[in-house]
Amino acid sequence: MRNLLWAKVPIWAFLLAAWAILAGAVAESKWVSDIKSVAGKWEGTISSGGAGSSPYVLTISADGSWIGSGFNQIFKGTCVLLNGQLQFKTETAGRTGTMTLTETNGQKSLVMVTDDGTMTGELRPAK
Repeated sequence: MRNLLWAKVPIWAFLLAAWAILAGAVAESKWVSDIKSVAGKWEGTISSGGAGSSPYVLTISADGSWIGSGFNQIFKGTCVLLNGQLQFKTETAGRTGTMTLTETNGQKSLVMVTDDGTMTGELRPAK
């Protein structure tokens, strides 16, 4: 008897995925051609390993420098463009990672992931 992966996935998971696709809720990566296009204040939530999650505010300057606050700490760093994505490095923690600009139903987001996978987050333009 064959062990089929599909048989182990609940039907609601398929229905939810189909609904998200049909509703256009799938995030589309956007090419960043200039840091100035993402400069400004972004807000959202960051998750970091055993530390849990925290509200996070990130301000990116046109020169690629940035400052962020979350987990009751201030973080500073720089970012550069590489293949349409922002590669970042923190001065305070020495972490490196990628910020990818995405858009879902007209709503822009910055998705952050460290290279070691210990920190992830999604930020939206501050209002």
